[in-house]
Amino acid sequence: MFTVSDEKELSVLHKAILEAKFSVTAQNEDIASSPILAGVSNKLYDELCHIREKKNKEEGALFKELRRIKNGDSYRGFFYDSVINARRDFVFLESDENTKRTMAKCYLSPFTCYESELEEFIEEVEKNEARSLKELNSADFKKATLMKLIQIDEDTVEIKLWLTNKKLCDIVFYDVSGMEIKSKGKRNGLPLILDKITLKSDKEELFEADFSAGAQKKSIKISAAMTDIRGI
Repeated sequence: MFTVSDEKELSVLHKAILEAKFSVTAQNEDIASSPILAGVSNKLYDELCHIREKKNKEEGALFKELRRIKNGDSYRGFFYDSVINARRDFVFLESDENTKRTMAKCYLSPFTCYESELEEFIEEVEKNEARSLKELNSADFKKATLMKLIQIDEDTVEIKLWLTNKKLCDIVFYDVSGMEIKSKGKRNGLPLILDKITLKSDKEELFEADFSAGAQKKSIKISAAMTDIRGI
């Protein structure tokens, strides 16, 4: 059986799990709420607490205190990252209150929180209602970063945008009647930032956006019967 007992290896593993669980752009979105990974993450934090307490009681006490989800600026961000992930979780959104509380603990593990913070988490997630393009304007997307463009099937396309207010916006286009993507310049590894966007909602929903990263340019044009927008 594979085991890890070295403190440095445990610490790196702990950081890697945090990156996976709290990423708002994860390839596998089920990871964030996995009860199995939540259990592993909790055991790992317990073991690191035990090791650090044996070495130095003050260091161990500090590490325990930092387990509180809202203690310290660096960990406070994890709370809101989890809210973003849960907003896209239809199982969470359709569950009863007891199940939501259980799932919230999985989302937030290995960190601990008060009952009031669990309630706050659920309330923040439920604030997110689906919207359509006609309810929004171009200013809502100013300087957004293009994270992903995914063709789910021949009639459905999803765009993920990282907004300047540190929220992840999901736009799903249903019954797509047209899609055109144009790219210019070599990929340079820099994030594509929104330069211009046009939103129209008449007989169809129309989304046109121009992004750039230095010399690299990308234009996206999508027309669809309906859009579902979350996170904005």
